[in-house]
Amino acid sequence: MRLEFFFDCSSPWTYLAFAGIQPLAARVGVSIEWKPILVGGVFNSVNPEVYSARANPNPRRMDHMRKDLQDWARLYGLEIGWPAVFPVNSVKAMRGVLVAEEAGLLVPYTQAVFERYCWKHLQDYGQAIRRHGKQQILHQCGHLKRLLPRIAELPAIAIEAYTTPPVGNTTLADRGRLCPDLAVIGGTNAALWLRSAEAICREVESDLEAAGSIRGVVLTSAGVLPPSAGLEKVKQVRDWARGITW
Repeated sequence: MRLEFFFDCSSPWTYLAFAGIQPLAARVGVSIEWKPILVGGVFNSVNPEVYSARANPNPRRMDHMRKDLQDWARLYGLEIGWPAVFPVNSVKAMRGVLVAEEAGLLVPYTQAVFERYCWKHLQDYGQAIRRHGKQQILHQCGHLKRLLPRIAELPAIAIEAYTTPPVGNTTLADRGRLCPDLAVIGGTNAALWLRSAEAICREVESDLEAAGSIRGVVLTSAGVLPPSAGLEKVKQVRDWARGITW
């Protein structure tokens, strides 16, 4: 059994599918037949209305679309920016896919194109923010451990919603080892807040000891608190955290 996968590297949504389809195919035991295309040509044939929609965008729809994209990117552990000019012209990159396919390098080449396409915009945004005298804080909850060394290269000062296991996969020790110059805002997870205040404090203390330092750590819920957490529990953890001095 084989699976045909049609893709164009100009699409951030296709980046999500590209990242997800490979482990899925391996899990169910099917081979992937890669089908590089130019999605603009598809639109010209079957969906020309997309161009008028881009010329007159609905701001609410665009805001939701970008938020939805970032929600999925966090789930997949990907960094996906948004180019200043969208869509970009991917003709040359897709020609490269054909050459890479002949050399047996289609997957690593395509992965590199997606990463460069999305990563550059995150760097550009950070540099523009700094030029205007502002500071960039990245909202990056989820499974980010593999990306922490790359995130450390971005012109940002902190990672917000830094989420520990089992909800995320990044520990405070990972931050100290892989991106020590970035502050983190978070350091817990929603599942942890279902436990008692004493259990929360013990686990956070253990995490901080493994990290070796509290410098640059702003302890928060790392996301939405479960309703059952309760204000009294939050106050107890807050009062304990205020007493940390090492």
